[in-house]
Amino acid sequence: EFIYFHGTSDRTVPYEGGRSLGLIFIGAQATTYAFAKAFGFNGAQIADGDGVEAQSGVTKYEYNGASRVVHYKMEGMGHNAFDALYRDFVQDLIKTTIEGSSANPSTPSQSPSTPPSSSASSPSA
Repeated sequence: EFIYFHGTSDRTVPYEGGRSLGLIFIGAQATTYAFAKAFGFNGAQIADGDGVEAQSGVTKYEYNGASRVVHYKMEGMGHNAFDALYRDFVQDLIKTTIEGSSANPSTPSQSPSTPPSSSASSPSA
């Protein structure tokens, strides 16, 4: 899984692409699409207006190929994914992605497993 945050006010690596730091960058959405293709996505690039609002100011673009590639367009954010403007959103998303959704408490590491109950009911040798 690949998650990519990019602020529209990033002057270090411009969201729409262009020259900075003596380099020429491609735009954030073209970058995301290139990663999606590299990870097995075979469809067309998602148009800017076809993103899904994740919360106010945050638009999500998701590609599902062999691996999931997701880009979050962060309106007004600069070159810092932990900018105060969206810090809670980014931290919660990363935590949920790593640990699993808090809305689904039965993650594999927390769900009851068969071995303890079967070993408790079987006689020890």
